[in-house]
Amino acid sequence: MSEITFTRTSIRPNVNVQWFQTPASVLEHINSTYRMRDGDLLKTEVMLSDDRLTMSVINTWTTADAHSACLADPVVAANIAAMDAYNAQHNIQVILG
Repeated sequence: MSEITFTRTSIRPNVNVQWFQTPASVLEHINSTYRMRDGDLLKTEVMLSDDRLTMSVINTWTTADAHSACLADPVVAANIAAMDAYNAQHNIQVILG
């Protein structure tokens, strides 16, 4: 099995702009479904730059299909939509890789 890593890098305009906060209920859903039940989400790392303007979230999945299934999950999709709207409103640039 070949693991795959996806990175979401967010760059905020200044440190007074808060990062989007994923609700605890969504985090619990992701953990219980994709970490514990399926075992597809292997690892999550969060890195913050020294100037605290750039945050990278790096997720390692068992396969690209597992990652796609998570993105298609209605709970996750709704959270991504809320995060994207928040980031646009607060001028947070997002780079996916």
